[in-house]
Amino acid sequence: MNRFERRDLFLSLVGASLFFGAAVLATIFAGRCAPALIASGLVAVLVLTSIAMLRQIQTRSDESRGLVEASVALYQAIHPVAPLPPMTGYALAPDAALKLYDLVRRKQPRVAVEMGSGVSSIVIGYALKAQGSGRLFSLEVNEEYARRTRAELEVHGLSEYVTVLPAPLRDVTVDGAHWRWHDPAGLADVEGIDLVFDDGPPRVLGPHLREAALPLLLPKLSRDAVYMMNFVAADERRTVSDWLRRFPDFHAEWLETKKGNVILRRGN
Repeated sequence: MNRFERRDLFLSLVGASLFFGAAVLATIFAGRCAPALIASGLVAVLVLTSIAMLRQIQTRSDESRGLVEASVALYQAIHPVAPLPPMTGYALAPDAALKLYDLVRRKQPRVAVEMGSGVSSIVIGYALKAQGSGRLFSLEVNEEYARRTRAELEVHGLSEYVTVLPAPLRDVTVDGAHWRWHDPAGLADVEGIDLVFDDGPPRVLGPHLREAALPLLLPKLSRDAVYMMNFVAADERRTVSDWLRRFPDFHAEWLETKKGNVILRRGN
């Protein structure tokens, strides 16, 4: 539920509560006028509720149209040899996928790393294939998801560009603080990372699971590396704010997408 839906729901609940209170007061104090007052109040509540519902329908309609347009543009850009996995639920949304593909094509990384495999692995794989070089190392918590992603990459002919690494959650220490993050062992020999796509670990596994990501990867990043985070909710916003405070040479570009995205870069 987005902030507009929450606001409309809140206003509807307030309106219903006010109507109930007014109906009780009218029954007590208005006597014979009570039915007319109650009926007027009911009409007002119905009108306000209808307006709120229409706003939600319009918002959902605009959002759906935007995602469909992004899906079409993404397919036209990458020309997949097979259908992409569904971009619903926890998967990468079409608008973010299109921005990710564009970012990779402009950046042309030699080495890329992502947290959380899936549609994003395929999108980045197609971008690397289009530039004719580069390698993506994908850290995946869930071995079943890793297996599925490897199978999809095989279907799309992208296995030579993407390596999916099993990376379960481990206790890690960053500047004396203890966090849970992917097992970084698979990246031990990976250096000069030009692009990071951060889409995990998933929030359902616990809070603050992305806090350690940038500090741990920072020594491995190239000077002009870009860092894109997907699904930026309240927890992730706090993490990004903490990173910007600790690493003032980074700045953030916030993207208006379905699930929220932010791109971090060094310098101006």
